[in-house]
Amino acid sequence: MESHPSRYDDTHIVFYDASWNFYEAFLAEYDGAPAHVNYDRGTLEIMTLSIEHERYRKTIGEMVADSFKYFGIIYEPGGSTTLKVQPKQRGLESDDCYWIQRESAVRDIDRLDLSIHPPPDLVVEVDVTHATVDRESIYAAMGVPEMWHFDTQTFLTAWELAGGTWNRIEYSKALPKFRPSEMNPFLQRRRTDGHSKVMLDFTKWLHTLPR
Repeated sequence: MESHPSRYDDTHIVFYDASWNFYEAFLAEYDGAPAHVNYDRGTLEIMTLSIEHERYRKTIGEMVADSFKYFGIIYEPGGSTTLKVQPKQRGLESDDCYWIQRESAVRDIDRLDLSIHPPPDLVVEVDVTHATVDRESIYAAMGVPEMWHFDTQTFLTAWELAGGTWNRIEYSKALPKFRPSEMNPFLQRRRTDGHSKVMLDFTKWLHTLPR
């Protein structure tokens, strides 16, 4: 490979002058590795995933899936699929992504190609190790319409893309009549009560909501 890291620590490796071909070669070489690879117009960042990150990601993911099922919403999960658009010179792996309104367009595909397939209708970002690359701007460039963002300060917030800018929203577009912030009392207990107890209580609470 033709590039050398310009930043290195125990959670990040960053290349500031990496070509698209270098990015593609890295993805091919390390396919399936437990990391996020962010690429934004020459900046390539490799982020290792901590157990804290993965615990929150798993709990949020199960909450989202349970909510879709409870409200009878048809969806196609994409997990941490690599999302990349060569003409825009951008790419990353989401923490979780979902096709809802455009679920039928990706239902039977084996390889995602954003030049012909739509981007996810919803992405979930778990931000406990802050990226050098602006991941939110990459989603915006791809035209992802909705993002749920989690960190340990603000917890879960929902955002809608409008005119190329992320605007905070109270009610989800993917889950109409549902406020993602209603998950926060459960996520705030994640560290003390653990995944199973939180999920049991969330499921009980979810079933008290009108459909």
